[in-house]
Amino acid sequence: MAGKHTLLVDPDEERREETIDLLRKAHIHTLTAKNGTDALERMEAESPGLIVCDSEIEGHSAQDLCEYVHEFVPEPVHFVLVVPEQEKDPEGVRMRMGADVVFVRPLTERHLGTVCSLLLQIGELRTHVMFLEEENTGLRHSLGANLYLDTDTQFYRFEVFKHIILMEVKKAKRYGHVVSLLLLTFDKYSEIMGWLAPDRRRVLFDMLKQAAVKNIRDIDIPLLFSEDKILVVMPHTDLKSAAIVADRIRDRVREIKTPGSLAEIKLSSSAAVASTQGDPEAGFGAMIQGAVRGLKEADLKGGNVVIVCRSPQQEEDASLNPDELGQLGPRIFFF
Repeated sequence: MAGKHTLLVDPDEERREETIDLLRKAHIHTLTAKNGTDALERMEAESPGLIVCDSEIEGHSAQDLCEYVHEFVPEPVHFVLVVPEQEKDPEGVRMRMGADVVFVRPLTERHLGTVCSLLLQIGELRTHVMFLEEENTGLRHSLGANLYLDTDTQFYRFEVFKHIILMEVKKAKRYGHVVSLLLLTFDKYSEIMGWLAPDRRRVLFDMLKQAAVKNIRDIDIPLLFSEDKILVVMPHTDLKSAAIVADRIRDRVREIKTPGSLAEIKLSSSAAVASTQGDPEAGFGAMIQGAVRGLKEADLKGGNVVIVCRSPQQEEDASLNPDELGQLGPRIFFF
């Protein structure tokens, strides 16, 4: 981080002392270097907040030092160039070298002290602004994560991603590919969670969540639909494949070891799947409504079932034969 002191680079010892005295009157602490090589070493070791450099130095040139400051010093450090009295175009020299300010000798306390003090203050303010920008960026990222993710379950929030789902369904209609939805619920969720302390609830839900996410693909989008329901958006997935995934999740949930306090209760899940397959007019809202109704039907059946939701158009599709869809486990076909 850039400091509050100034590095003075001047090959003439007498001029260095005079300039140090001028800066001291402005309460500016000054480090010195007599050539470009020494200056570069001091810049790397001391991190000055301001460089005052004579235009004619040995070793690394004034332009080399100026370019180094602009290219390799991340903090805002100003570069002040000092040119001889006979220089006819000091501003042109400043622009060619890329310096921030140019002074023509002889130097005066009024000009040098005032300008250098202001440049140091500007540097400090810019450093503070950079710090605040980084802090704000971190806060924005944190806020964004909280907006998009549920902090307890780490699932994406349904409301935030609703527009993405709508776009996927629209693309499916326009380009002819298939989108399926899988709405998953854990049977007797409220009853089970009511017997557990908050920390045990989180552990159990995390196991239930893993049972769901380990059986979906990277392109599938798991969303927290409600406290006890998970919605999985499955692009390029037909209804049969979605039902197979639902079966796998259901089997994985049944393998979860029940906490000791719930030894008499067997964990199970139910799912409702819906798809645009065979129904070019299928909409997102209709599929969600069908899936929600399907889960209500699953609850009436006692749970541990997969509900396949189909529209009248899909019922006529030979590729959605109930016998084929039912080969991998007990399913109920809901219209």
